[in-house]
Amino acid sequence: MNIRTGIIGCGAMTMGAYVPALQAMPEVYTVTAVADPGEERRDLAGDVLGLPRSARFASGYELLGAELDAVLIVTPPQVRAEFAVAAASAGKNVLCEKPLATRPADAAMAIQAAADNGVRLAAAHNYLWFAEYAAAREAIAAGEIGDVEVVQINALGVWDNAGAANSAYNWRYDPAAGGGGVLMDMLHLVYVAEDLCGLPFTAVSGYVNSHRPGYQVETVALCRFETEVNAALVNVGWGLGGGGATISGSKGRIDIRYQDGGTSPFSPLEAVTIATADGTRELPVTPNRDTIPQVLADFADSLATGRAPRADGSAGLRTLEAVIGTYASAARGCNVALPLDAADPMYLRGVAGLPETPTSYSSPVVGKKLFGSAKEARERLAS
Repeated sequence: MNIRTGIIGCGAMTMGAYVPALQAMPEVYTVTAVADPGEERRDLAGDVLGLPRSARFASGYELLGAELDAVLIVTPPQVRAEFAVAAASAGKNVLCEKPLATRPADAAMAIQAAADNGVRLAAAHNYLWFAEYAAAREAIAAGEIGDVEVVQINALGVWDNAGAANSAYNWRYDPAAGGGGVLMDMLHLVYVAEDLCGLPFTAVSGYVNSHRPGYQVETVALCRFETEVNAALVNVGWGLGGGGATISGSKGRIDIRYQDGGTSPFSPLEAVTIATADGTRELPVTPNRDTIPQVLADFADSLATGRAPRADGSAGLRTLEAVIGTYASAARGCNVALPLDAADPMYLRGVAGLPETPTSYSSPVVGKKLFGSAKEARERLAS
């Protein structure tokens, strides 16, 4: 099976991760077209991939007219869902970077479009293949720590990477473009936490704040996610705080530590240990961070076998709702049920729905007017 693939978005993630991985799998993937509004970026991708000028498009919509089996969407978040809907409607299978959208309603439309047109929609949840989390899942499945009770993931030392090279504009600081701040940036840890809990989240309580003057998005987020039988604590922040993870069970715990107490994937893995009544032992783990090849292999296998991908569109929507639910909880000062109500303004419009929802005056979201530039940012992006 060889999958004729088009790529929409030729930025750093495409060129640094996806293109090398695709080129290493010539028996599985053939990139036949690329699209990017920036001529320099699409020509860079086209030259590396050896594509003719006729296969380089300024518009992702134009690319969808090519002979393709699948489309890889690696654009900024605010336009991913519309491309996913268009690709599915054109009969193309879709692999989309995370998050699927900035608004849950848009992600739901992409899922529906894929279902209506009989194509696959997958979310690139690549942290699922990190070796430390895979080792933890294996130990849990083997019953080594009993029933999972609490998953704790700390990532308070996230690097504040720019959204685009050689540009003063950083979409990660723009609530209309990124959909949120550090939590949206690192929602990897939300889907990892749910995966380790083994059940979907049913409620969230959150705190978000910005410790940097002028920021319209949060720089720190503390989240408590609940399932029917256990819970997860996910704490993320741009800065120099601590990192690591602990999975506590009825018979023991798994500890994941990074060098100097740092945050994954920015600090090297130090050790994964299991502590039980019988003592403590270290698991043999070979660290890996280049997991895009596994995402691509899983997507290809799902197309070949008809099985669901490791993270399908529904998984992407659940993760997005958990993040937007955290923002809603932080603003409202209360627990928020998951999945979100389809009539909730934040389900429909993401953080742009905050002005239409009751808020707590003691919340930093209100006091610091976080996400308050969403309307202006949307107008700026449209101009």
